[in-house]
Amino acid sequence: MIKSEQTTTLSLRVIKDGKSGVSATNDPLPSEIKRIAKEAVELSFYNEKSDIILPQRAKEFSNPQLFDKDLTNVSEDDFIDEGKEIISLIKEDEPKMIVNYLGFSNACGESCFANSNGVVSYEKHSLASFSVEISEVSEGDFFQLFSQQTSRKNDIPHRAMVIDLLKKVKWGRKVIKIDSGKYPVIFVPQSAAVLMDYVVSAASGRFVNEKTSKFTGKLGERILDRRFTLIDDPTTDWGDLSYHLDDEGVAGFKKYLVKNGVVETFYYDLKQAAIAGTDSSGNGERGSFVQANPAVSNINIAGGDKPYAKLLKTIKRGLLVYFLLGVGENNPFNGDFQLGVNLGYLVENGEIAGRIKNVALAGNAFDLLRNNLMWLSSETERWGSFTSPYICVDNVVVTSK
Repeated sequence: MIKSEQTTTLSLRVIKDGKSGVSATNDPLPSEIKRIAKEAVELSFYNEKSDIILPQRAKEFSNPQLFDKDLTNVSEDDFIDEGKEIISLIKEDEPKMIVNYLGFSNACGESCFANSNGVVSYEKHSLASFSVEISEVSEGDFFQLFSQQTSRKNDIPHRAMVIDLLKKVKWGRKVIKIDSGKYPVIFVPQSAAVLMDYVVSAASGRFVNEKTSKFTGKLGERILDRRFTLIDDPTTDWGDLSYHLDDEGVAGFKKYLVKNGVVETFYYDLKQAAIAGTDSSGNGERGSFVQANPAVSNINIAGGDKPYAKLLKTIKRGLLVYFLLGVGENNPFNGDFQLGVNLGYLVENGEIAGRIKNVALAGNAFDLLRNNLMWLSSETERWGSFTSPYICVDNVVVTSK
């Protein structure tokens, strides 16, 4: 299926008597603008009063690269030709594998922000994406693999991603049963993002204000392993979630949420910053029709000092996990999780021995990163807006059926 679309959205936020209201339209004609202005004022009446102060124009702010003109030169025929070659590559290497989905997309857009304090910002941005899903159904087994990447540049290595996926197919031809127990688990960057969600949520100014965060009252304290550093950086050139100003007109900047295990700072939008008696960190995010909330941009986990290939050799018996099931169904505040393994492998004596099935993981993200962190690889990999090393933690509870 080939689809092309163009959309326009105008969103208006009004603050009246300290109360905020939001309305939007996809048809910005003069009559619609009047309508949403009236609607935003009416909606503000129903919201609680806060001490939000609209920002003044920043004296300086970052100017990350966001737009790649090369993306506009890629045609639908280019995608079709590339897709055919990728399907042929998969069929030649693994003829039993079915290509369930193969998708390319390129998007370009322009956005303008303005407020009544004279803040005006214009951004031109691009984003490409590629995803592929393959599977094989046999008696008693459903073997499914998936890969996806996004980028603001025309640099996604489609074929390299598929070749890497086919390598995982070969690893998984042998299915191995593992006993329940506690094991070291290597979270690759894709699955590490799930583990990091708990830490990122804990640094949210909203949850800190509500006293539901593990980091409440812990600013300046070391509560995670000294080797662990987590950075929020909207200033990265070509970062998926980079920006000049956030959705409330506040300049974004690089910040350490956790540095060497120490809680360094929290991220705020205007409202949560006002509640905390501090300044917005430039992390206000809102959809067209909703109020702002604190949200991170590009998340980076600092790497360690040894390469992954060497560290893998140190694992006598453990798991290598790529994709997890049940994400979002766990407790986002205390860090407890129980997740099914959608794609994972058994590691024996430093080698990948085969694929595991019907396995679930359980533990507490904060405890694992505080008391059970074995190593972080020196190299890091980007998974969308998340960049991470391979992370190995010990004593993860593994349940096998």
